Parts: sequence; C-alpha cells; structure tokens
Amino acid sequence: MAVLRCVVLLLLITATLRAAPPERESRWKDDRLACASCHEEIVKAFRPTPHGKAMEFGSAAKDVTCDSCHTGDLSKHMETADPTLVNNPAKVKPQAATENCLSCHESHKNMMFWRGSEHQAAGVGCTSCHSVHKPAEHGKLLARKTEFET
Repeated sequence: MAVLRCVVLLLLITATLRAAPPERESRWKDDRLACASCHEEIVKAFRPTPHGKAMEFGSAAKDVTCDSCHTGDLSKHMETADPTLVNNPAKVKPQAATENCLSCHESHKNMMFWRGSEHQAAGVGCTSCHSVHKPAEHGKLLARKTEFET
C-alpha cells in the first residue's frame, strides 16, 4: 500500500511539473497600439525585443508603455505629429537618456553603478551603445553587431 501511495504521489508531482505554464494575456491592444497608427514599422520591430516583451506581458519593475521612455505631451503629439513634443531617448544627452533607463533598471547589476562611473564621467550613457528598438540578434541590445563595433 505504501508503494502504491508513493507511485501515485510521484505521478501527481510529475503531472504538476509537466503542466504548461498558464498562457499570459497579451497587452498589445487598445492604447498600447496607439503609437503604431503612425509608427507601425518601429512598433513592429520593437515588439520582439526584451523591452517589447515587457510591454506586452508586463514586467516585475513596472507597467511598461511607450511613454515609459518617450516622455512629453504624447496626446498633443498624436494630434499634431509634432516630434518636438515627445522625448526620444536616442536624441537627448546620454545623461538624460540613462536617467530614463535607470527608472526601471536601477538595480540591474550592470547599471546600478553607472552613476559615478568612467562611462558617466566620459559622457557615455545607455543609448550611446544600446538600441532599445532593435531586436537583440547581436546580443545585449547593441546598436552595432559587436561590442568592438559599438
């Protein structure tokens, strides 16, 4: 009898471990797709990136949307298409862009010591080497193919 209980218990544990994780609901809908009406190609390229996945399925750090990085008057930007109303981290000073990145990545092991580092002193920030909108095909979201090229 004890052997039978052990077998049943092992089968239950195995079945539980093999059960597929619950499918997460995609958040790529409604307001999250508003930017795609004008920026379709950018949004399409962004979706498979780690940041795109965080926007689609959620992140432990915070709810990620386009305006997590692209701050400014997005409502007015959508009405007028005036690019000056939206902050583009790739087009601001490295210090400002990195502060934006640190709003989510402050405790990330490679970023937590950026403040006071040689990179900060040299005026090098996250977007100096990394491209958030490009898939990570080269690894580390590098703006170029290799670290050396970057």
